[in-house]
Amino acid sequence: MSSNTNKEEKKCEKCKGEGWYQYSGFNGGTPHSTICDECCTHDKGFWELKEYYGKNNDKMCCLNGCGFIREKTKDDIAIPQSVEKIEQ
Repeated sequence: MSSNTNKEEKKCEKCKGEGWYQYSGFNGGTPHSTICDECCTHDKGFWELKEYYGKNNDKMCCLNGCGFIREKTKDDIAIPQSVEKIEQ
């Protein structure tokens, strides 16, 4: 038996290693869940927050839906929130 099998893998405290967690509905209300922002790999990219996001305007938000927001860098290629029709 290898020494690695005796070591317990450290699981996320927020989601217990599930990748998502329930944040409401514990006392009979409507249950809501979300992707864990602590474990999210942010591998789908980011979109730019514009106009209606107050202090988060011009920052980048994870496309996985975990809610992670970070500052925009010079290397970011933002996915637009909407595509405007170009009239010809």
